[in-house]
Amino acid sequence: MPAKRAYGMDQDFYPWSPIVTRPVLRWPDSARVALAVIVNLEHWDWEVPAGTPLAVSPLGGPEGLWSGNQPDFPDIGGYGNHEYGNRVGIFRILAALDKYGITPTLALDKAVADHYPFLINEGQKRSAEFIAHGLSRRRLIHIGMSEDEERQYIRASIDAVEKATGKRPVGWSGPDFQETTNTPNLLAAEGIRYVCDWGNDEQPYKMTPKTGELYSLGVNAYLDDNYIHLHGRRTINEVNLLWREWFDGLHADGATTGRLMVLHLHPWIMGQPWRIRHLDEVLGHITAHAGVWKATGSEIIDWFKTQSGGDFIEDKNAVLPRDAPIQANLRETTTRILGSLRTNSHPSQMDGEDRKALAPGRFDYAPITERPLIKWPDNARVAFWVAPNMEFFEYLPENRPAQPDIPHYSRMDYGNRVGFWRMLDVLNKHKVRACCCLNLELLDHFPEIKDAMVASDWDYMAHGLYNSRPIYNYTEEQERAYWRDFITHVKEMTGKTVKGRLGGGAGYTVRTDDLMAEAGCLYHTSWIIDDQPWPINVRGDQKFIYVPYTSQTNDAGLLAWNREADYFLQMIKDQFDTLYREGAENGRVMCLSLHPHNIGRPSAAKHLDEALRYILGHDGVWNTTADDIAAYYIANYYDEVSSWIAGRKAHA
Repeated sequence: MPAKRAYGMDQDFYPWSPIVTRPVLRWPDSARVALAVIVNLEHWDWEVPAGTPLAVSPLGGPEGLWSGNQPDFPDIGGYGNHEYGNRVGIFRILAALDKYGITPTLALDKAVADHYPFLINEGQKRSAEFIAHGLSRRRLIHIGMSEDEERQYIRASIDAVEKATGKRPVGWSGPDFQETTNTPNLLAAEGIRYVCDWGNDEQPYKMTPKTGELYSLGVNAYLDDNYIHLHGRRTINEVNLLWREWFDGLHADGATTGRLMVLHLHPWIMGQPWRIRHLDEVLGHITAHAGVWKATGSEIIDWFKTQSGGDFIEDKNAVLPRDAPIQANLRETTTRILGSLRTNSHPSQMDGEDRKALAPGRFDYAPITERPLIKWPDNARVAFWVAPNMEFFEYLPENRPAQPDIPHYSRMDYGNRVGFWRMLDVLNKHKVRACCCLNLELLDHFPEIKDAMVASDWDYMAHGLYNSRPIYNYTEEQERAYWRDFITHVKEMTGKTVKGRLGGGAGYTVRTDDLMAEAGCLYHTSWIIDDQPWPINVRGDQKFIYVPYTSQTNDAGLLAWNREADYFLQMIKDQFDTLYREGAENGRVMCLSLHPHNIGRPSAAKHLDEALRYILGHDGVWNTTADDIAAYYIANYYDEVSSWIAGRKAHA
C-alpha cells in the first residue's frame, strides 16, 4: 500500500523547517556561534529492578527503546566508572571550563541531586544552570511505562533538582536521550521549557506541546563524548579534530545566520587523565575565535525566544494537524506495544528508588580536591604499578560445554605460549616487579610461566580459577572455600601471600569484599572509582581498601577498540602526564594493565618499552606493586583518612 503522501513531519512535536528558509538569527553582540557545555552528573545503579530496560543502540533507534537484558549481578564496573566521574573526573572538567570562562549547564539525575551536595555546591559557586536528568543513568524513560508512571518519573526528577539547588529546573536531558510519545507533552506540562534530546538542528527551535511552551536545544550525537567516542569507537584524536572542525564549519556559516554548538560531556569519560588535554585543546580553539557567545542552556533559549517570538518558521511551515489515519495508527501501535509489555509486568522504576539510595555502601564519597595529603616513599608524586593479567580460558567452559570458541581460545593461548615471554623481557629490562592478576589454575597448567614469575619476584592477586569461570552464583560458603583454596595454593606454589583481587571475567558477589577481608586480604581493585587508595567498608571492620586499577590504560582496548599499540602509547603518556602534574600536590596512583595476548604481539612490545622508559625516566615515580601500595597506605594513611571521613560526616 502506498505511503501516505503529506507535507512536513510524520509527528506533531515540531514543524518541518529547513534552516535556509528561516529569518536571520543574531546572537548577542552579533556572535556567530552560541556555545553551551552540558555536563552530566549521573549515578550508575549498583543494581536495578528486574525488567529495567537497557538502551542498546549507540545512536538510538527502535532497538534502544526496550530491552530487559540488564545483568542479573551487581555491576561493579559501571558503578565504579560513574563514581570516578563524580569523585575525580568532574573537577578536571570544571577546571577546564573555568580556564576558558565557560559557565556549565549541569544535568543532574535524582540520585546525584539527593546524595552529592558537594557537587551541587561546586556548580552553584560557578553560577551553573542545573537541569533535570531523570532518576539515574540506568533508569530510563521507556515505552513500558504508563503515561502516569512517566509523569511521576519526570516529577520526581524535577523535584529532586529543585530541592537540591533551591531553583526549579527549566531544562531536561533524558538519560540516554530516551523518550516516549508522551514525553514532550509531559515535560511542557511540568514547566520544562527546553529539552536536549532532539539533536536534529544547528539552531534552537520551538516545539508544539499540547500545553505550555517547549524548545529544543538539541545535542547532536557527534558532539556527545559517550556516543561518538565510546559507542562510536572514534579515537580521542579523531574526536578532538572532529569537534574543532565542527566548530569551524558553524563559525563560517554563522556569518550568515547564528548557529548553535552544544558539547555534551560525561565526567567519567572526558574527565579521565588521558582525555582531558583534548577537551582543553577543543575549548581553547573555540574560544580563541571572535564571535562566540558562551552561555547556559536557558540563556540561549531566553535569547532565542526574543527573536520573532522564538518561532523562526515561515507561515507555510506552521505546524500542520497530523493526518487522522496517521494519528490513529500511532495510537493503535502504542497501545499494542504497551499491552504486550504489561503482560510481562515489571517493577516500576520508582519502586525502591529511595530504599536503594547509593547501595552498596562500601565507601564514603569524598571529592579528590578536598582530601588529606598523601606522600609516597621518597616524596614520589605517582605510585606506578603494572598489572599483567595472566589468564587461562577453557576450551569447553562450563557455560558452553559443547561448543569451543577456537578464535578466542587461540588468542588467549598465544599470550601464554608467546606473548608472555616478550612482555616479560620488557618488564625485566626496566626492573618492573609486577603484581599479576592471576587465574589460579594457570600455575599448574603452565609451570614454566609460574617459574618465570617467581624468578622475577612478582606479587599475585586473585583473578578467578579460570577466566571462563566467574563466581557470580557462588553461595557464601562456596565463596569462602574459594578464598581458602586460592590463598593456600598460591602460597604453596609461589611462596607469596595473596592480598588483593581483580574481578573482571572472574566475577564477584555482594559478599566478596567481606570474605576477602575475613580471609586476610587487604584490597580490591575492581571498583575503579578513584586515582587514590580509599577505605572500603566491610562487615568485620577490618582495614580493607581500594587500590586503583584501570580500565583506561588497559591494553584490552587494543582488541575491543581495534586500535594499534602506538595509540595505546599515547594514552599511557597522556595519563601519566596528568597524574604526575596532579601528584605534585597530592599523591596519585597509576596502573598499567596488560594482557600477554595483546601487548606481547611483535608490533606492540616496543611501545610498552617506550612507555616504561618515559614513565620511569621521571623523578618522583615510585615503581611498585599493588601489594606494596596497599601495605603503605594502610600503615600510613588509613587511620588518618578514616578519621577525616568520620569528621566530615559528623559535620555534614
